[in-house]
Amino acid sequence: MIIGKQRQVPRKLLFCQAARARLAVNHPLIPIIEEDIRRCEAGFAGEERLDRLLAAKYHDQNSHLIQGLQLPFCKDSNFQIDTLLLKPTHIVPIEVKNMTGELFIDRQIGQMIQSIGDKRFVYEDPLTQVHIQAQHLYQWILRHGFPSIMVEPLVMMSNSNCILRIENNDAEAQSRICRGRKVLFRIDDFDNKHRTNILTPNQLHEISRLIVQEDMEQWYDFEKIYKTPRSHLHPGVQCSNCRCLGMKYYQGWWICLRCRHKSSDAHLAALRDYYLLWGPEITNAMFRWFLGIDSIHVASKLLKKLNLPYKGQNKYRVYTLPFEIF
Repeated sequence: MIIGKQRQVPRKLLFCQAARARLAVNHPLIPIIEEDIRRCEAGFAGEERLDRLLAAKYHDQNSHLIQGLQLPFCKDSNFQIDTLLLKPTHIVPIEVKNMTGELFIDRQIGQMIQSIGDKRFVYEDPLTQVHIQAQHLYQWILRHGFPSIMVEPLVMMSNSNCILRIENNDAEAQSRICRGRKVLFRIDDFDNKHRTNILTPNQLHEISRLIVQEDMEQWYDFEKIYKTPRSHLHPGVQCSNCRCLGMKYYQGWWICLRCRHKSSDAHLAALRDYYLLWGPEITNAMFRWFLGIDSIHVASKLLKKLNLPYKGQNKYRVYTLPFEIF
């Protein structure tokens, strides 16, 4: 199996972790963000389990796997797919859910209810969700000039301990919503159902390449998500030893005033937090404010060492932080 894109730690998980680290310890958002972190970690673990199952099953060069993507659909709109399995005969988008408790899925009203003790949580029906993703993907394929090919969506419930109830004897839901390893048997069913090659090897490679090329970076707006001003987030370089914010830069070293830990590159982790919470563009003034540097010349020296792309000159210069360097 050819892996077109390796799964990465979800951007939302990194975003939430950065936000939690920069809020006061008694901030009312902390428990909300920690719950978001828990859900992101659970979702990521479920997706990685599917990755392992697929990697163990497929050893040929006729299947392409893309792990986690977001594609443009129309102006100001996009769609996400957890896992995409591309074959010459058909395509399988898979939505992964890693949830506990009892799950009640009712497609007639389009919702899934999760019950944990006396608590109830309501979500969109995952099969409807993945069907919409499949429709968008099919239109994306046609829009790029590829032949019409069958898209067979699946939902994988990766937690074997959850209790799953599908209402109204919904045959399609019972067929397409799979518990754990059963997803492999459903994929086998599709392999047996679709035996005629629709895509040539070159077309399959080209679809995979274009999907990875058009995969969009995911951004999360702290103020929109949590209805809280960014001013609640504290700037500063965080000590990797005691997790305290406010390391000071002195003669080439970042020094923690609390535990005296030293680091030569602690500012890189801080800049990653800036990237996640404020975005990729940064000026010398914002660089100094966020890292707690008083000297414009020290800031300029550190920025020059990072060798960042920029636009504008002198005090109007704006640098672009590429996430990958951190």
